Amino acid sequence: MGDVPKYRLYKWVPNWGLPSISVACIQVEAYLRLGRIAASAEDCTNSSTSPSGQLPALEHGLDLVEGVGDEFASARAIISYLRSHGSDLDAHLTTVQQAELLAFAALVEAKLEPATLYTTWCEAESYNRHTRAAFAAGLPLPLNYWLPWNQQRAILRRFAGTSQAQVYEEAGKVYAALVEHLRSTSGKGSYFFGSKPSSLDAAIFAHLVFHHGAPVSAPELRRKLSEHPSLVAYVERISREVFSVPLPTAPPITSTAWAQRAEDSNTSPQAQRERRELSAKDKEWRRGNQMWLTVAGLAITAYFLLSGQYIQFSTDVDFDEDDINDEE
Repeated sequence: MGDVPKYRLYKWVPNWGLPSISVACIQVEAYLRLGRIAASAEDCTNSSTSPSGQLPALEHGLDLVEGVGDEFASARAIISYLRSHGSDLDAHLTTVQQAELLAFAALVEAKLEPATLYTTWCEAESYNRHTRAAFAAGLPLPLNYWLPWNQQRAILRRFAGTSQAQVYEEAGKVYAALVEHLRSTSGKGSYFFGSKPSSLDAAIFAHLVFHHGAPVSAPELRRKLSEHPSLVAYVERISREVFSVPLPTAPPITSTAWAQRAEDSNTSPQAQRERRELSAKDKEWRRGNQMWLTVAGLAITAYFLLSGQYIQFSTDVDFDEDDINDEE
């Protein structure tokens, strides 16, 4: 990645020895790295520091790429954008391989994404010890309790009626299928479709490195993954060879597009005025975002104080299906 970065990736901060606390952010970063796409990164302690209000997000010139839905939808939208702008990791695949990629990508979305969400947000002990602290680090009181707690509630509802054993059993089946595919390509290269990486490698690596190394990863999930040494070796090799050096830190400006205009000595006076106007609007947006966080925090605090309703946050609370049913 010796080229001047033309993409700017906004992602959740690194932690736990991983490139990010978010698997979706790791997936986008892996795609950029595997494709040798020149990019810089801005590590965000909360989603409000992203221009889109979402993480991951990608800035390219005047384009700001985000998804509709959760963080994995954002990752897919970003990768689709990169493909359409000449950085398609799957361009070399045959028709048969393209079909296989679609099948495995569906498995990742249907089975590995739920396992990642469950182990991050639904395991009470790891949530209290690791998840809340990681995702609340950049938030003021009481938002550092409220927002992670609210996210946890939403994900618990999503898994209502589904047991931990079911979620991890399905993930284990995907591990086994991936091993079989790797075995079929042994001797042909280091990736799932031979010597060149694909978008599938970015997605698979993101989940597996998280399941393998994150402290929020459930022992049962780690055990199932450790039963497949070839997958562990695959993850460790990509970590060593592709993620050994951090992405360049994004310059301390609010937009890559505006910075490029500032550095262009041939910029017309009119364009310079437009740039200044855009920069001022962006600064105003960021100030407004910070004010919103403060006002929201005060509003939530006032609500609880005036209504006499208090949320108890305890490290020994265990959320289960009965909790969800009671609330509903």
